[in-house]
Amino acid sequence: MAGSVRKRQKKLERARKKRDALKKDARKREAQFQGKSLLRLAQEAPFGPAWVSTTLDESAEDGHPGLVTVVVTRRVRGELLAHSVLVDRTCLGIKNALLLPLLSEVELRDSLDQLFLEEYRECEPLEAQSVVFHALDYARSLGFFPDEDFEVALFEPRPEALLDTPLAHPAQPIYISGPNDDVPMIIDWLEERVGAGNFQLVLGPDTDGWRFENEDDEDLTEEEIETTGESLEP
Repeated sequence: MAGSVRKRQKKLERARKKRDALKKDARKREAQFQGKSLLRLAQEAPFGPAWVSTTLDESAEDGHPGLVTVVVTRRVRGELLAHSVLVDRTCLGIKNALLLPLLSEVELRDSLDQLFLEEYRECEPLEAQSVVFHALDYARSLGFFPDEDFEVALFEPRPEALLDTPLAHPAQPIYISGPNDDVPMIIDWLEERVGAGNFQLVLGPDTDGWRFENEDDEDLTEEEIETTGESLEP
């Protein structure tokens, strides 16, 4: 009798787990559907305020251009749907992207300090679009594609004429490595696309697991390279 009860309990537990899994999958599908519907709605909605980090206005330190954060919004259901992107204008294009939930304008403005790691200013949507589309164009010419979370629909339709924003047309690729980059793969790809010596390489201080050999065959870590303040050309 006890054995039958235990078997029945196990059977009920397996059934409960299956139901929970189905409910979880259903909620996930519903969230995905609502997200896609919201994006379609937002694409047709007017632009709200936009912001850009002031690194866009600054001269590149030591010839090393800084990354630029761009935030655009659409006015949906009386609130703002914001999309934040991290832009590498001289190589990789859209390195990171974040879609925020619907927020009131007050709530969004209160959140800007969390989206920007540097100073920022409000800008016209056309300026934000220009920075992003110039970077996308250049990255694609090198064979790089935007972050998978990037929602181009929130920047579209693409303007017929883009503003000539800083570094809209780089003379050559400048790759500044980041902590999550596959540095050897990117360097190999650049060498294949534009040729060794035809791009600049700057190893960032947080580049993980990358080592560079100097002329004396001594291993130089990325921290040591950063300390020297040197820009390395392959």
